[in-house]
Amino acid sequence: HLHGQVQLAVDAAEAPLLPDQGFLPSSEVERQTPEALYDALQQFGLSYGQSYRPIREFWVDGLCAEAILTRPKGAADRCLIDGCFQLVAAVIAQEPAASQLQLPTGVEAVHFGCWPLPDALRCRLQLRESSLEQEGAEARGHRVADLDLLDSAGAPIGSIRGLQLRPLSRTML
Repeated sequence: HLHGQVQLAVDAAEAPLLPDQGFLPSSEVERQTPEALYDALQQFGLSYGQSYRPIREFWVDGLCAEAILTRPKGAADRCLIDGCFQLVAAVIAQEPAASQLQLPTGVEAVHFGCWPLPDALRCRLQLRESSLEQEGAEARGHRVADLDLLDSAGAPIGSIRGLQLRPLSRTML
């Protein structure tokens, strides 16, 4: 179970935006295919039906990433939010030690400036440096990400701060 609070802000600018990395589009950062991402997630036992495959294209550059998401026909807003979480998995999958599935276990803050979400949006994320955030055996392996949701013109429509992920073995599922 996840517990927390969601706040619908009158102004999405209440949460400071991540620095614009200028990925979209960029000749320096290779475009990734969503098919490869969903195939990799399938290897961990996560099977996404068409209603939960909103990522159309994405780019990963170290601890940063950006994606274009579109709502599959008839899909709820949670599909787009889950697509942003899938982008975090795409970043973690680029790391050399990415052999264990990591799932969301908490979040620090969620802000939305509009609801329902638009049918197309951009998600930009920054994975926090592990060594700076985590101390002690309890935190080992945990990852934390910050995400911005932008409309197709690049205007902020929401943010998710402190998305916490932890590695889970198949036996814990």
